[in-house]
Amino acid sequence: MRICIRLLLVGALAFVALACDEGTAAVDGAIPDSAVTDTGLAPDATAGDSGADGRTDAATDAARDTAADAASDAARDAGRDATVAPTPQRIMCIGDSITEARFQHYAYRYHLWQLIVADGIDHVDFVGSKAGTYSGGAPTGGWDSDHDGHWGAKADEILGGGIPYGGVGSIRDWAPVHRPTVALIQLGTNDCRGGQSGASTLAEIASIIGVLRESVPNVTVLVAQVIQSRQAPLNTCLASLNAAMPDWAAARSTATSPVVIVDQWSALDPSTDLEDDYHTNESGGSKMAARWYATLRDYL
Repeated sequence: MRICIRLLLVGALAFVALACDEGTAAVDGAIPDSAVTDTGLAPDATAGDSGADGRTDAATDAARDTAADAASDAARDAGRDATVAPTPQRIMCIGDSITEARFQHYAYRYHLWQLIVADGIDHVDFVGSKAGTYSGGAPTGGWDSDHDGHWGAKADEILGGGIPYGGVGSIRDWAPVHRPTVALIQLGTNDCRGGQSGASTLAEIASIIGVLRESVPNVTVLVAQVIQSRQAPLNTCLASLNAAMPDWAAARSTATSPVVIVDQWSALDPSTDLEDDYHTNESGGSKMAARWYATLRDYL
């Protein structure tokens, strides 16, 4: 009997031990060692999904950044290649018969137009109340011949009217209509011939500039030191007038409306560049145009 009981106890203990071994194996199989993280927790399915989405988001961000960079480069290249349209320039040539010319002569205006065109500048418009030349004769086709050069005019007549030889109006009439952004002024020959002083002539030209600024406050004004004539007494007056111009201009020039002196006095040889005592031939007109343009081109 004792032997039987002992055998039963040994068998029971063996069964319990076997059951314990199997339970341990079952638990070990539920959480493999390879699945345990450093924190002791097994990663769940959500963590695995987040890793996949992260990779997708990174690829999307990279593609978006590449597209943005390409668009930025294209915009920069387009900006580099684009040209800003220049401001249209309305040029008014103001003066006497030297500006207007007569018969077959073009004066400087024709030659100046050709220089502008040759430089590929296409945003210029010559403006004024007149066109062509005095008494006609010079071809008007192929260039812009508008101007306000008036035969026989003095500065006071350009300012206040009373221009001889059928002249109509004054700068007070022309400026508001044509609104020049650039004015080229050559006046003084008839003033000196009429016995007027250089001081009075410059005062009248200053008033002309004032009228121009009323219409276009930022107008650029180029004033010529008047060309020589073939008459020595007249040249004495003109030389005195010209000598006073630089300081006079500096006192009236502003940052927004410059007044610039252009030396036409030394540009011509009266013995070869005039058709008579006062007016240019084609050689003289071409030389005047070159002097005007050397300064004018910086303002176009």
